[in-house]
Amino acid sequence: MASTLTISEVTKWIAAIKLIDTDEAVVGGVDGVSNQQAIQLAARTLWLRAQIEAVLDAAELDLDTSVTTQLRDAIAALIAAAIDEIDLPGAASETVAGIVELATLAETKAGKDGERAVTPAGLAAALATISIPDVSGYLPSATFTAYIARAIAFYDAAQTWTKPQSSTIVTLTDAASIAWDLATGQAARVTIADSRPLAAPTNMPASTDQITIYRLRVTHGAAGTTLAFASAYTNVSALTLSTAAGAIDDLTFECDGTAMRLIAVAKNVGTA
Repeated sequence: MASTLTISEVTKWIAAIKLIDTDEAVVGGVDGVSNQQAIQLAARTLWLRAQIEAVLDAAELDLDTSVTTQLRDAIAALIAAAIDEIDLPGAASETVAGIVELATLAETKAGKDGERAVTPAGLAAALATISIPDVSGYLPSATFTAYIARAIAFYDAAQTWTKPQSSTIVTLTDAASIAWDLATGQAARVTIADSRPLAAPTNMPASTDQITIYRLRVTHGAAGTTLAFASAYTNVSALTLSTAAGAIDDLTFECDGTAMRLIAVAKNVGTA
């Protein structure tokens, strides 16, 4: 007689499926060991169907077993709906936070796009392609990053100089009171036609915890000319200069931001 028994399905996820052991008797029926796998797999299948139907219901779709892409379509529709509900910001600007597109290497090198953002990697790559031309033999032709590494002196690091360093010599005007603007350079020269007072220097460095060295070359346009110093110059009370016409004296000062202290005198180093 054919069996009329069927599996009474339940919606349940069975973590482990029964495996019939070698010492178990093959017994049928609802509780028979030979039917346990089918019962467990049927429970799993019903549980999976319930999950699928829940997704379809959320997407307002009815289960149609003839449509093999129905689950995928439902998930895609739910994702699209969720994205639509997100309050995304607009385009970013200099004053408004928002979404910004990253600039390509070509856009970074062009330097004309005011809407896209430059990344550190993009900037480094762009700088590495910029060529710095040779300048009178002093700046070696190199890429920008190599130029920065070789040609720029950093204030907080020790420097190794491979070329002589110099300052432009500024010519001061011979006048009834000689003015010296320290911002124009660390070396100056003046030819005095008569004895003159050297006025207090202007634009003295503001820092008092650093020392800046300045040099002044004095050429005597006539015999017996000398300099008188404003109070901003110190250690000059015992200074005597050359007296011969055309004689040249070099004075070296150190400046701490409050005064110009004479530290060295080289008299009669040459003649004009």
